Amino acid sequence: MPIRMLCYRRYLLGLLIAITGLTGACAAIVPVPTPAPTPTAINDPDNLPLPSPALAPQEVVRIQVEAMQHNDIPTPDSGIRTAFIFASPDNKRNTGPIERFIPLVKNPQYRALLNARRISIGNAQIDGRQAAVEVALIDANGSPARYLFLLSRQQEFPFANCWMTDSVIPLDPTLRADET
Repeated sequence: MPIRMLCYRRYLLGLLIAITGLTGACAAIVPVPTPAPTPTAINDPDNLPLPSPALAPQEVVRIQVEAMQHNDIPTPDSGIRTAFIFASPDNKRNTGPIERFIPLVKNPQYRALLNARRISIGNAQIDGRQAAVEVALIDANGSPARYLFLLSRQQEFPFANCWMTDSVIPLDPTLRADET
């Protein structure tokens, strides 16, 4: 090995040791900040999902439920905010604005949707421009809950042909789907 290369390697090794030593010393003095939670793909504020005619009713419900399952990532209530995007204009007239919608979702009737441990989304039952999708879940406390999401295919711009949620009905978690 040429002498220049050997000297260069020793120089780099010495530099690496010096940097490592400094980094270790600084780490002991300066606390390293905890990184912010990584947004889920659904709650990513830079790339929020939006209503689209390409989304089937089941997909709309999945987006809403998964967003609320990770409600506080990356910021508090970002999951509820994502779910609100898919509320139909009629639904928003009854439950919005978002400042009113957030406490509504946090009330005891709907709280199980937030930070659920497990979710199961049933098949969509479609009748023309109306759809129903049942969701069963295990909430953050380990209790079962069930909801029926009622959706409609919108006719007006800017959501023409997009499936959006009109309402969410809490169901008795002790009954099977065919008993309700």
